[in-house]
Amino acid sequence: MLRLSDIKMKPKLTILFLLVGIIPLAAAVWISYSKADGALRDAEQQAAASLEAQTFAQLEAVREIKRSAIERHFQKISNQIITFSEDQMVVDAMRQFKDFFRDFRADNEITDEMVERIRKELLTYYTSEFTIEYKKQNSGRAPNAEAAFEQLDDDSVALQAFYIEANVNPLGSKHLLDRADDDSRYSVLHGKVHPVIRSYLEKFGYYDIVLVDAETGDIVYSVFKEVDFSTSLIDGPYARTNFGRAFEKANASPYKDTVVLIDYAPYTPSYEAPASFIASSIFDGSKKIGVAIFQIPISRLNKIMADRSGMGRSGETYLVGPDNLMRSDSYLDPKNHSVVASFKNSRNGSVDTDATAAALAGKTGKEIIINYNGNPVLSAYTPVDIGGTTWALLAEIDEAEAFAPIKKMEISSALATRALLIRIGLVVVISLIAILAVALGVAGTIANPLGKMVRSSIKIAEGDIEQTMDYRSGDEIGVLADSFRKLIDYIKGLAGAAEALNRNDLSYEVTPQSERDVLSRNFIGISQSMHGLVDEMKSLITSARGGDLNQRGNTAGFEGVYADLIGGMNEMLDEVSNPINEAADVLLKVADGDLTARVEGEYQGEYSKIKDALNKAVKNLDQGLLQVDLAAEQVTSASGQINAGSQTLSQSTSELAGSLEEVASSLQEMSATTRQNTANAKEARSISDSARESAGKGAESINQLSEAIDKIKTSSDKTAKIVKTINQIA
Repeated sequence: MLRLSDIKMKPKLTILFLLVGIIPLAAAVWISYSKADGALRDAEQQAAASLEAQTFAQLEAVREIKRSAIERHFQKISNQIITFSEDQMVVDAMRQFKDFFRDFRADNEITDEMVERIRKELLTYYTSEFTIEYKKQNSGRAPNAEAAFEQLDDDSVALQAFYIEANVNPLGSKHLLDRADDDSRYSVLHGKVHPVIRSYLEKFGYYDIVLVDAETGDIVYSVFKEVDFSTSLIDGPYARTNFGRAFEKANASPYKDTVVLIDYAPYTPSYEAPASFIASSIFDGSKKIGVAIFQIPISRLNKIMADRSGMGRSGETYLVGPDNLMRSDSYLDPKNHSVVASFKNSRNGSVDTDATAAALAGKTGKEIIINYNGNPVLSAYTPVDIGGTTWALLAEIDEAEAFAPIKKMEISSALATRALLIRIGLVVVISLIAILAVALGVAGTIANPLGKMVRSSIKIAEGDIEQTMDYRSGDEIGVLADSFRKLIDYIKGLAGAAEALNRNDLSYEVTPQSERDVLSRNFIGISQSMHGLVDEMKSLITSARGGDLNQRGNTAGFEGVYADLIGGMNEMLDEVSNPINEAADVLLKVADGDLTARVEGEYQGEYSKIKDALNKAVKNLDQGLLQVDLAAEQVTSASGQINAGSQTLSQSTSELAGSLEEVASSLQEMSATTRQNTANAKEARSISDSARESAGKGAESINQLSEAIDKIKTSSDKTAKIVKTINQIA
């Protein structure tokens, strides 16, 4: 990992100057940018809040307009059905249809056998035309037509046969027939009433208008003549539908102005299309004779909800029932969220959002939600009471479209911010270039001479002291350069002293630069110690050469290896002088006639050989003299014996004794000569060993001198480190 201390001085100074310039520049840029960006963001937030409030206000206004329109729509329907049920023509028609409905077969003289034939023909209509259309509108799913057909009574079969199966108008246009081709009172009345009621239906846009007998529940009249015509809403096939519930609730009310509204639900006679019914009782005076029911089409609600004035590209209003199915067609997703589609496929067509849940729970509000398409929208919702049933009314617009001006503002802000950043960037780049130029210039004036000193220091540390420093100035770098030049001269002086020591020249003088010049003082101490060592060695050598082996070096003035060297020399002289002195003492004793003297010391090497040779020579001399003495005694004894017999022999013996004395004297001289030769030999060997030891010690001295030079080298290395430290400090 790269550390700051590993970076060279010039890059480090350049980076430092850049940082010194960049940090305040960056701070100024950041403050300026933050203020500008903050102002833009505040403006965006305020604009977003204002736009959101404005959009919600617009949605709430649309929502309330739609709610009022829906309430007016159903109020209008309620008023229309009340007016319709109170119309005298309708009252008269209801009273007459009740009677004529039951007499239709009799008026047309339809026998039971004819009913069976008609039933078979009508069943063909159910299984062909009706089933085909049902499958077409329900993705091929077939109705349970035969089961519904089996519940028809004879009156229903007869009326459906004349007004549906025998009706020449195609399916969906059966209402165009004013009356069947028969002479029954029912058909005569139908021919009078039907055009008027049909016109009423077409004028107000209803899907169907029916009249139901209050007693039997029979549908005695229908404009559109679907398969529910003439059936009973009490016990017929469609009594359990929402159509039947509308009749049941309206028929149960004793009041004339009662209006019953039943919510949308799939209705089989209308091919499972969602159907809603509104019903009101018909009174003939005070007697309830029937119930008028309108089948409400979805188109009128869709017309109200489809008005998208002020809703933009993605805005819409729609209605959702308590079953979460559509009560008006969706603008954004008509494929899955139209009323018909949602009832046919509730899985894909349901609307279960937070807004619908809140509205169906009776709450009015506004919020941003995820709509049925999975998109975030601004939604204003409210409940709508439709005949006692709560629907959810929602006015929504995509968040993306609602906040499109904010997006444009954000884009404009982004462009402005970008332009600001570009200008700031240009200022920063120009400033950086200027700062870099200044930094490089200033760093160069500092780092270049320091680099020169560093390179010279490295070479000095490698032993190359032939360095120069030409840089001169009056600042701190110039002072450092002057100091570096003095340091080079100082090191050169020490190097000269070391070179003189290497030549064994102790005359080179080193002058301390100050009281704290430890290196020079140590060098002087080394020189003085070497001088003292040489003087001591010379003194010992001179004494040894003069035969004085008792002279010893003085170790008090030395320390370390020098003291060890003098001590070693003293020990060497001790080892040399001890055997010589003991041998001399033995020879003196032998010279005094003591032939029992021996060299007793423990010696090694050549000293041991001399000891053994000297002791052997004295021993041999002692034994030889014992033999001579024994022979002299024998001669003396013989001479005494002979002296008694012969004077001549005495004389001869005296001469022989004199000769023996000469021989003894010669032997003594020979012994003295031998001792002298031995002493001379020992002294020669001692001098040779001393010379050899002196040579060895001299080699050790040279080694110690080399070690001293190495210490000088170490001191020089330390000096180099000091120079490096100065460089790093700089």
